[in-house]
Amino acid sequence: MEERKTYRNLLRSGGYQQFSCRKKVGYGRVRRCDSNGGSGEVCAGLSSRLQEYKSENAQLEELLFVKRELRKSYEARIKQIQQDLSVFKNEVTRVKSNMAEALAIKNFKIEALVSATDGLRKQATISEGNLASLQEEGRNDQKIGKLCEYASKNPLCIPKISLAYLLVMDTIEFERIGIVKCLARLFAPIITDTAVLLFALENCALASKASGSGVVRGAGLGSGVIL
Repeated sequence: MEERKTYRNLLRSGGYQQFSCRKKVGYGRVRRCDSNGGSGEVCAGLSSRLQEYKSENAQLEELLFVKRELRKSYEARIKQIQQDLSVFKNEVTRVKSNMAEALAIKNFKIEALVSATDGLRKQATISEGNLASLQEEGRNDQKIGKLCEYASKNPLCIPKISLAYLLVMDTIEFERIGIVKCLARLFAPIITDTAVLLFALENCALASKASGSGVVRGAGLGSGVIL
């Protein structure tokens, strides 16, 4: 295109006759006509155009170099971001693991607290049962105290008092209390008649043999008891 423009300019300026031309002679044969000095201008135009091409080429190479450097910086930035992302993923994994461990420890502590609470509830139930048993024993002790006081005031009513004592001890175990020894220890100081003492001990022995579970059942014996 530039060469065509140069030829057109030469034609317009009238330098066509001085420029080298080609003239066909016969079939495919061309005869050169030397110019009188117009080729120097063409060479100068081509040289200037070549310099422009070189300048444009240098600019393009510089732009390409800048693009390559920018690409390298982008690639380095992408690698850095990928590394940071990997570090963040590892940190998230570590935090999740720590959270799972902390949650497991908390669950274990909660289970331990629940177990301890259940144990305390069982102990409280047992303590309540023991308290009720102690209260019952206290009431029985009060009844026994009343019987002993009555026996000390009325020695002749000891047989009836012994039966009443058996009724009071209806729910007390013989192995733990030792009721025969207890009767002998309680009533021996106030009994002056040996026959009466033997009668009381026989009643205790019969009541002990009659209870198969080791507990005296005094149902039906309280008809003649005087309190």
